[in-house]
Amino acid sequence: MRAPRRPWSEDELKHALDLHAAGRSFRAIDKALGRWSGATQQRLQIARFGSGQQVRSKRISDNLLVERDALAAAREQCALIQNFFGDPPPGYSALDGKTGLR
Repeated sequence: MRAPRRPWSEDELKHALDLHAAGRSFRAIDKALGRWSGATQQRLQIARFGSGQQVRSKRISDNLLVERDALAAAREQCALIQNFFGDPPPGYSALDGKTGLR
């Protein structure tokens, strides 16, 4: 049976940050605080003080934005029946791609 979950106190988090800044490993910090293996690393990553592997957004190139806007404008030119049957907008069919019209 697992032990009940114990929330992190502010003092415990500060102590973990101090130990990590001093160069102690996550395993050593877990032992010092009496936490499960991996608990400190997970908590510090949640607090954004982890290993620097946070998700960063990527910048979308201007070419992709121009293409998106051109496709949206071409879809607006489609007739209702074209949209119903899923036909590509003018200039975006496979045949147009082969003949170089795009």
